[in-house]
Amino acid sequence: MANTIREQIILKLMTRAALIKTASGYNTDIGLNALRAIDKLDPDELPALVIWPLPETSTRQYGKDVIEMKVRIEGLVAHGSTNSSVVAELILGDLRKCFTDPSIKSTAYGSLLDDIFFDEGGPDTYAKAGDLTTGSNVILTINYSTNIGNPYSNA
Repeated sequence: MANTIREQIILKLMTRAALIKTASGYNTDIGLNALRAIDKLDPDELPALVIWPLPETSTRQYGKDVIEMKVRIEGLVAHGSTNSSVVAELILGDLRKCFTDPSIKSTAYGSLLDDIFFDEGGPDTYAKAGDLTTGSNVILTINYSTNIGNPYSNA
C-alpha cells in the first residue's frame, strides 16, 4: 500500500535527520541514531535524535484539504564535562539548520510540502549534578495540501 503524504513527509524528515553529523558540518552527531517515537533511550544509543509526529489540523480551501502538521524533534547527547546549556544550544542550532534551512527545502522535501518552519524549541530542562545527558528540541510546523478526502494525493 502507498504511504500517505504525511507519512512521506515523516520519512523525508528521517532521511534529513541522518545527516546531522560533525563530519557533515554540524556541531553534534545526533543523526547517528535517528529514531521515531521512541520514549526511552539507553545511554548506549546516544547520541540520538527522535522524531515525534504530532496531531495535525486541516481547513478546506479551494477544493483541497490544507493541513498544518506539527512535529517535535529531540536531540540527545552525553555532554561529558561540557556545560549542558552550551550543548543544548549546539543541538538546537543543528536541528534548526537541518530541517528548516530554506536553501534545502525543494531538494529535501520535493513537492510534498508547501512550507516548513521553526515554531519553537530549546531545552525543556538543564542537566543537574550527576546527569550524563543533555537534550534540546524543536517543534516544526509543516504545511501541506491533499485532495479532499484523499491523504495519498498532493493537491
